[in-house]
Amino acid sequence: MRSELPLCGPFLSASNAVYGLSENLYQQRLLNEAVDMFNEYEKKIKKAIENSEDVAYIAALKRESEYYNQIFEISIAGVLPHDEA
Repeated sequence: MRSELPLCGPFLSASNAVYGLSENLYQQRLLNEAVDMFNEYEKKIKKAIENSEDVAYIAALKRESEYYNQIFEISIAGVLPHDEA
């Protein structure tokens, strides 16, 4: 994708800005999805505990919630500068 952008000329700064914006929007979308999925599973876990669901079902929901939490942490690590990650 990056190779299609101009390497020099009057549109270089605009091309770099557009590329940076598109990367930021994509990262924002990934983070938003990860947070939404994590929140959804937290609500499911809370509802399952309130309804006294099966212990195995609650444990499965907790594992899935941890999975989405890990995705969120990976997404955060991808956004942060390398010295902060």
